[in-house]
Amino acid sequence: MKIVEVRTGKKWPVIVRKVENKDFRLLTVKRFSFSWRRLRNQVKIDKLERRDHEGILGVLGLVDWPEEKRIEIKLLASSIENI
Repeated sequence: MKIVEVRTGKKWPVIVRKVENKDFRLLTVKRFSFSWRRLRNQVKIDKLERRDHEGILGVLGLVDWPEEKRIEIKLLASSIENI
């Protein structure tokens, strides 16, 4: 998967990974406009990262509803430097 840098039009390869406990220190309200720690036991949280660069670009909180055959996006956030 790739993302596009709007300013330059350049495409960057990205990966989606599960958020690890150590990542929560980076997922601050100042940077992502929400306290992701509050959701960590309620939803599956994934992060978006560039393959060639360390750092979290975005975060996604999902709730699986298998009995309804759907997945709910509970919360989606881009880092402040990517807005």
